[in-house]
Amino acid sequence: MQAWRVHGTGEPLEVLRLDEIDEPRIEDFAGMSMGLPGWIPTGPGLEPFTDWVVLRMSHAALALPDVTMARGDYPVPITRPYITGQEGVGEVIGAAPAWQHMMGKRVAAVAIQPWGSLASVTVGISMIFEIPS
Repeated sequence: MQAWRVHGTGEPLEVLRLDEIDEPRIEDFAGMSMGLPGWIPTGPGLEPFTDWVVLRMSHAALALPDVTMARGDYPVPITRPYITGQEGVGEVIGAAPAWQHMMGKRVAAVAIQPWGSLASVTVGISMIFEIPS
């Protein structure tokens, strides 16, 4: 799939590259938790994160936090390269057990690094809202 990834530090137009990468797979989330910089491996005191859906994206946005992350001004360090974009709309094509009822539906969701919203397929988390036709 194609995804806009941040490789360095600077203005988005300077550091974004359209890369060909693998789509996120449900197996990728096994043993993963959520922390300030986004998805992180589970460890002592960190429970596996199970509040997610996999989305085939149709719309995405580049918001102020995405710009400050690219510039290196964001207060939490982000490992590069990462797919940028924290918000988007797409069709649910995979889901954690609690979100199975959303399969095939169009939703707006938050996306967190390394699987941001500026990709063909991404991972929406926590704030997932169905968008009626």
